[in-house]
Amino acid sequence: MDSLEWLISIGSVIIDDIILPDGQSRMATLGGGATHAVMGMRVWWDRVGLVSAVGKDFPPQLRDDLAVHFDLQGVLTRPCKTPRAWQLFELDGTRNEVFRTSFEEMAAQIPTPREFPETYRSLKGIHLHCSPDQVEAWVAFLRSFADPFILWEPWDTFCIAENWQLFCRLAQLANCVSPNLSEGQQLTQLDDPEKIAERMLEGGVQMLALRMGERGSLLATCEGLRLNLPPAKPQRIVDVTGAGNAYCGGLIAGMAQYDDVVRAGCMAAVSASFALEQFGALYSLNGLRQRAQKRLQDYYLSSPNPRHRVFDRMAANWGALPIPPDMRGKLERIAASGHVRVGDRVLDVGCGTGHLTQVLLEHHPARVIALDFSWHMLQRLRGNITHAALSPLQAEALALPLAAESIQAVFCHGVFPHLSDFDLALDAFWRVLTPDCRLVISHVIGREQVNAIHAGHAEAVLRKDQLPPAAELAENLKARGWRVVELADEQDFYLVVAEKK
Repeated sequence: MDSLEWLISIGSVIIDDIILPDGQSRMATLGGGATHAVMGMRVWWDRVGLVSAVGKDFPPQLRDDLAVHFDLQGVLTRPCKTPRAWQLFELDGTRNEVFRTSFEEMAAQIPTPREFPETYRSLKGIHLHCSPDQVEAWVAFLRSFADPFILWEPWDTFCIAENWQLFCRLAQLANCVSPNLSEGQQLTQLDDPEKIAERMLEGGVQMLALRMGERGSLLATCEGLRLNLPPAKPQRIVDVTGAGNAYCGGLIAGMAQYDDVVRAGCMAAVSASFALEQFGALYSLNGLRQRAQKRLQDYYLSSPNPRHRVFDRMAANWGALPIPPDMRGKLERIAASGHVRVGDRVLDVGCGTGHLTQVLLEHHPARVIALDFSWHMLQRLRGNITHAALSPLQAEALALPLAAESIQAVFCHGVFPHLSDFDLALDAFWRVLTPDCRLVISHVIGREQVNAIHAGHAEAVLRKDQLPPAAELAENLKARGWRVVELADEQDFYLVVAEKK
């Protein structure tokens, strides 16, 4: 991510002394909620910074380690000791955290708004992990010069039933609040995650990210979205410390980059998985972005896609054939732009019930692979079209189960906004397409109308499925090696055609 805007975490840097069940130790390991959170951001975003404080006793080597990963203009040195904690592991894998610095002392060490670096005023996202007494002042200050996405992660000691009213008042100030399951249970006196979410939303929370450890997370919004996300799989689990903080950092990066709760939640799960793989908050940046993208792709494909059920439900009332006359000419223009030749193998991604598929078959290809992730849409397609060259296929566009360079035209009609990750989808299309052949991305209505329909959709999970301007998509394609040959971003038509070089 090369944005000039910053993601920052406001909170504590802690030195952890780790004692393992066999007596081995990992002394003076970098930890703290802010450190883990900003590392979760760093997985996806380059310009990240810490706003925190350490004591004069903070080891120079640890400061050097921090400086490799983050900007430290906001890290102050106080005339006191650095916060420290024991992390004691038991044979069953449980961890006991024993703070050697009181919460009052840690709160006093966190910088005030007056100490906020001027450089960070170009803000896109904030992880706020401070004392509840500081939340209101920090939010008012941050909102005074920017409109960042603010996630408040409340301190564990604050999350008790007696603080419910104060929690609701403070939570309303942030864009998102993220307690863990135990904290949510203590605050609401409820056990079930769904009921906890409903109670918190009724209390005025705009967006809840309830972190549930090995059970994953529950994302819920006041707009009606409910999303249960499983954990992303790490290569191996070494230490669970800080995974929840890293999740918060990944969620902030996802919202800052895409403003899409579903995509951000998946990125958050991936950030948390990296935090599990070593002791301490930091890990190598070498190839990190590439590894994260690969893990994100695997996560998309191994996790239930929340859009599946939506489109399965909509299939029964989806537009039926025959094609209306005013749409017919547009579909023929789309099909012609792909330069389909007799004998070609054609891929129709997100075919739905077959409007474009029917027109493509009229170009006499050897095969039209009609792909959709919705089984019910494909059932409707089979009922609408009977043709020897038709091959329905239920699969995900991000991991096409097709051989490399086996397709002579890829059509992505009426579906591009619904793809979980545009870049991964374009890479998948590139892999299966034969060189010098075409990718066609299209809609038979204009971009503004597409986006308005999605933004006001009854299904909350579709509201952020926005079609980018054709020129923006064209630049993305060019950056990935495609040759763009045609653009149309009209009031009632959208078309982007690119060739694989």
